[in-house]
Amino acid sequence: ISVSVIIVALLSLGWVNFAVETDPVRLWVAPDSDAAQEKQFFDEKFGPFFRAEQVFLVNESGPVMDYDTLRWWFDVEGRVERLRVADGITLDGICYKPTGDACVVQSVTGYFDSDIRNLDPNYWKQQLKACAGNPSDCLPPFGQPLNPKMIFGSFGDSVLEARALVVTWVVSNHPEGTEELQRAMTWEDELKRTLLDVQREAADRGLRLSFNTEVSLEQELNKSTN
Repeated sequence: ISVSVIIVALLSLGWVNFAVETDPVRLWVAPDSDAAQEKQFFDEKFGPFFRAEQVFLVNESGPVMDYDTLRWWFDVEGRVERLRVADGITLDGICYKPTGDACVVQSVTGYFDSDIRNLDPNYWKQQLKACAGNPSDCLPPFGQPLNPKMIFGSFGDSVLEARALVVTWVVSNHPEGTEELQRAMTWEDELKRTLLDVQREAADRGLRLSFNTEVSLEQELNKSTN
């Protein structure tokens, strides 16, 4: 019996260095593959690719947009922008800003310069159609045209028929183990809690809200391995 115990103990020494891998890239891509090496080269030369936080707002019975819904959504985005977590971390401090001081936020609100004061109850439909037809005439604060196919879903001839809105906040990414990455992940955790509240608000309006944050996948992988 003692010999068996010793053999089992020796065979179990490998557990000392055991660690659960939760990085989806390393889970599915071999470290010596061409794709992994190309990614490593890109990350070293240009930094890791952006982090994307996305929301999908859906009306399964008809158009997702009306004036009241747009006003509510302006308020939701305002809450996200004002979100402040430990050590004063805000979206403004971690977001991607390619052209100056404005964060990249791909949203229908960008057609109104991300300012609710530009949402006219009598004219919003005409403005929305005009902007979707020529996005370069309705630039958001970050200065790049918004392709309607990126922010509306399930529509035919007119974006006013869209049954879904897609909203993306783009966050700068950083190498693993850095303080900057931890700051982004901390903010994403708080964003998740905020969006869970928004999810309930959407349900009260007869809408379905789904979302994902960059930190979500790793956390789900962690849960599935526990």
